[in-house]
Amino acid sequence: MVTFSPVDQVMMQVARDFSSLASCTHRNVGAVVVSTEGRIWGHGYNRASDRHKLCTDGGCPRGKLPAGKGAADYSDCITVHAEVNAIKMAGDSLCDGSTLYVNSQPCPMCWRVAEGSGLWRVVWVDEDGYRLKERQFM
Repeated sequence: MVTFSPVDQVMMQVARDFSSLASCTHRNVGAVVVSTEGRIWGHGYNRASDRHKLCTDGGCPRGKLPAGKGAADYSDCITVHAEVNAIKMAGDSLCDGSTLYVNSQPCPMCWRVAEGSGLWRVVWVDEDGYRLKERQFM
C-alpha cells in the first residue's frame, strides 16, 4: 500500500483549489506540477484556450448539452485539460522528475502527455473524492 506524505496531501488541496477556477460547464479539474523539493512549477485548470469564448460563456458546443451527452471522443469539447495547462506552464525541463497532482483521474491523452513530459509520477483522487492514488513512470 502506498503511503502519501503531508506534501502530497497539501499539493492535492492546491489542485482542488485551482479546480475552482475552471470554466468548463461539466468538470472542474485542477492540476499542479511540483518538484521533489515541493516547489510548484506549473498549475492549470480546465478552460478554453484564449482563442475561444469560455465554456461558461457559451463557447463550447458540448457545454450547452446536459451532462453525459455529446460526442464519445469529446470532439465537441473546446476545453484544454488542467493537466495539459499545468505541464505547458512548467515546460518539459521542469517537469522532468516532478509530480503532477490532479483532483481527478487523468484521461488517456493526459496520461500520455504526462509521461512524455518526463514527469516521475501522477497523484490523483479516486472517484469517491477522498483516497489518493498514484502512478509512477519508469
